[in-house]
Amino acid sequence: LIGRTHAIDSRGRARPLYDRRLIEALASINFDDVLAAQWPLFDALTCGPLMLLLIPAAFSNSFPLLIAYFGAATFGYAACSTIFLTLPSDLYPSAAVATVSGLSGTGAGIFTIISTLVIGRVTDRYGFQPVLVGASMAPIVATTLLFLLVRNTRHTRAGLVREM
Repeated sequence: LIGRTHAIDSRGRARPLYDRRLIEALASINFDDVLAAQWPLFDALTCGPLMLLLIPAAFSNSFPLLIAYFGAATFGYAACSTIFLTLPSDLYPSAAVATVSGLSGTGAGIFTIISTLVIGRVTDRYGFQPVLVGASMAPIVATTLLFLLVRNTRHTRAGLVREM
């Protein structure tokens, strides 16, 4: 394991393979700091309603209108995805961010595999309308679940869900 981070020099001493100044910069970080409440950042989720434009797109017969609906919905997804990807760093202590990001990435991957199978079956039987409605509602449901399931700590006391 040490061979990945250190090399043995000509005198037989272990020398790090990384810049020591990086470690010195990390030493100044206190992982026990009280995190500032980040709930006002959720105001940036106002782009979310654009994703709901997939619902009228599912029932539209106008090709230019379909392009407009999909374009606006795609913009909404792109704008919100940036926010969704940074949420772990806003909601959890620094020491937990990697774990939370990894778990959410794993969940997203598993959900993608399952949804591919489900989308195929749904479109074969009912068409694309239920898929577009579901895709439109999924981020709204996910954000709602986030607000309901992520509990405040004794430090923040600022979110929607209060500590019990």
